[in-house]
Amino acid sequence: MHRLDDAALRQLPPLTQTCMARLLPEVARRQPHLRTVETTGTLIEAEQLFTAVVDFLTQTPDVQPQPTLLFLDDLQWADDASLRLFHYMTHRVQRFPWLLVGAFRTEEAAHTPALTLMLDDLARRNLARLTLTPLTVDDVTTLTAHLWPQLAPGYRTHVADMLAQATGGNALFVTAVLQELAVSDSVPGELPVPATVRDLVQHRLRRLPSGSRQVLEALAIFGTAATLMQLQHISGRGIDEVAQAVELGLQWGLVAADTPATRDAETAVAPTNYQFHHDLVREAVIKTLSAVRTTRLHYRSAVWLARIAERRPTAVQEEMAGRILIHAVRGEAYDLVFQWATAAAAHAHHIFAYRDALDMLERGIDAFAHCQSDPDFDVAAGEKAMFEMIAWWLTYAMPVGKPEAAIPKMVQHAAKIMARHPSPARTARMHWMQAQTAVNYHSAIRSAQTAHEQFLQLNQPLLAASALVTTAAAHLSLSENKNSRRVFTQALHLYRQVDDVPGEVQCLTGLGWVALNLGEVAAALQHLEQSLAISRRRGDRIGEGQTLFVTAAAWGFYHAPEQMEAAATASAQLYEEIGFAARVIRPLLYLGAAQDVRGNLPQALQLYEQVLEQALALKDEWAAGWAAQLAGRIYLQQGAFKTASTLLHQAQQNRIASEERQNQVSDLAWLGRLALAQGDIAAALQHTAQAIARLDAFHGEFYVWEQPDVFMCRAEALAAAGDSGVAADMVRRAYATLHQFAAQISDPVLRTQFFAYRRNVAVETAIASCRCFPGNNYGK
Repeated sequence: MHRLDDAALRQLPPLTQTCMARLLPEVARRQPHLRTVETTGTLIEAEQLFTAVVDFLTQTPDVQPQPTLLFLDDLQWADDASLRLFHYMTHRVQRFPWLLVGAFRTEEAAHTPALTLMLDDLARRNLARLTLTPLTVDDVTTLTAHLWPQLAPGYRTHVADMLAQATGGNALFVTAVLQELAVSDSVPGELPVPATVRDLVQHRLRRLPSGSRQVLEALAIFGTAATLMQLQHISGRGIDEVAQAVELGLQWGLVAADTPATRDAETAVAPTNYQFHHDLVREAVIKTLSAVRTTRLHYRSAVWLARIAERRPTAVQEEMAGRILIHAVRGEAYDLVFQWATAAAAHAHHIFAYRDALDMLERGIDAFAHCQSDPDFDVAAGEKAMFEMIAWWLTYAMPVGKPEAAIPKMVQHAAKIMARHPSPARTARMHWMQAQTAVNYHSAIRSAQTAHEQFLQLNQPLLAASALVTTAAAHLSLSENKNSRRVFTQALHLYRQVDDVPGEVQCLTGLGWVALNLGEVAAALQHLEQSLAISRRRGDRIGEGQTLFVTAAAWGFYHAPEQMEAAATASAQLYEEIGFAARVIRPLLYLGAAQDVRGNLPQALQLYEQVLEQALALKDEWAAGWAAQLAGRIYLQQGAFKTASTLLHQAQQNRIASEERQNQVSDLAWLGRLALAQGDIAAALQHTAQAIARLDAFHGEFYVWEQPDVFMCRAEALAAAGDSGVAADMVRRAYATLHQFAAQISDPVLRTQFFAYRRNVAVETAIASCRCFPGNNYGK
């Protein structure tokens, strides 16, 4: 930052300047024209944000990138967004004269899933990985000479042996002990090797005056480098005591000075910052504090940071809000928790940390109850602010996998607030919340339509369009595909009027799904191709993930495993990156389907069962229904009738619970096939008759995946019952349906692949031989 003057900053691309102004307040300060940039609008694509960071790092006064070492320590404590940036840079580092180094503690990496995933990817790419082994005796001897030069050379080998044995070669312990010994006037009779760093730090703290110790305790709680003035405010000690404490900390190796290498001659001299030599030393200091003292120091840290942030621009406030929130929570400063939760969530939202954003909102909502006990707290204003927090929380609660039980509680909480503070805007939002979280889709449609009309009256077209999307999605779940298409089209028109890219992508993806449900796969792929191009061009990562998921489903109708697998893999990866844990399982279903089409049934079954387990935990009826049915099919083919029966009946119950009329047809057909395999012809006839009756009743309203095979299930049951004439009619219906569907496949390779799928081969074989398959050939 200091090596770039204002002219060099202006040479950066406009998008890079905008992104970096969000991340670095100093950029916004030095480039005043960037202050007006909207920071709460449409998401900036993560890759664009990361590209901006790389552009910024490569910018130099003389244009040409300079050899640079980029070192990031303690990756095990990094948040998901920071890890994604590091991961991105590993893909770009070879283009520049850079050495990128990341350090982490192996024993803590296992508790950071995002880091584990990143490390696995780096290992697959054969990037260099160095494991730091414990220091040998020779290493310790060298280190002793460096850190304790006044020690007589004759003692060094002896001390090194003792240190190596006592510490196991732990570099931190060895260094800490040597630094402790280096301030001694003589060699102790026994080597004072502490059992832990905490013991070492406690020993040093006991040597400090009480006031100095309190200053270092304040520095430990503050968590980052601090100036003398900051330490004075946080510790509550006088400036002279603070200076003495820092001086002793420097002298005894507890504290290091962080002096800016470059100072701008035209501005005030930047203050020196002080921090602990190592974070573990800081943690060891914290361990010495009582609970009351810890709480009080966090409170003072939160108050000080909030005072500073209130005088800064909005972007800086949002960046600081996360730290304020942490200190406020731990310091029981509930008024500050409530005040800063929304800003902290906004910053997390900007960097795609959606789960973190919701966690921060929850902190604010929980703090409200404590704030009410403060006689100076404005309860009415607070409740209105909390209503907005809840509305935002509900928008992302289900995608990130928040507990299902928490959602209706939040809705009820919002309803109580609205009852106390009625307004047209809150009434409309309340109807929309109810629609988004309704278990019954018919109820969701009524609430969403009401919200849509009210938003239009309030002249809020964006929210009106969002309510329409909720309506269309409910129609889609009820297999009311023509209604869904009509409403998605209406919402798309509104979104385009206000130039809202995420909404446009959401509608195009919805229209693609509607087309699939009507058997119009070619049309669906056109919608999805358009949606994918827009989402990538405009940075809608959520929309891109959803588009890729629906694209995988589209290729599933064509039984194209390579295309299905590619889209599903990309979708799952995007959902993982943005923290939408609840949505990851759906693309996994199509990874299983790709293996199924290839005939790799063990791999497919493993994926189906994985999806089923997770879907049941997340109460995702759609994913659970399909995973149960597809796994049940494989068990049926293997002759495991009991397990197949359990799974196929479970699938049917999931569809009934979610009101999926369309997919119940497929369940009935496979229950008929199961009954036939078990020798129960009457049950097979009953199930398959119901399946055909539903297909005929809703003709033109939906197309069932593998619909020709539904007719084949009925034909097999009829043949087993001796009714060969009607069975032959069903085979002909299967054949006609198959070829009518295939007419939309223009690619000859895809068409050949489609007809090679084993269930389609069964239709062709049956029509060629003028008979349907016997019932005991269900698995071929």
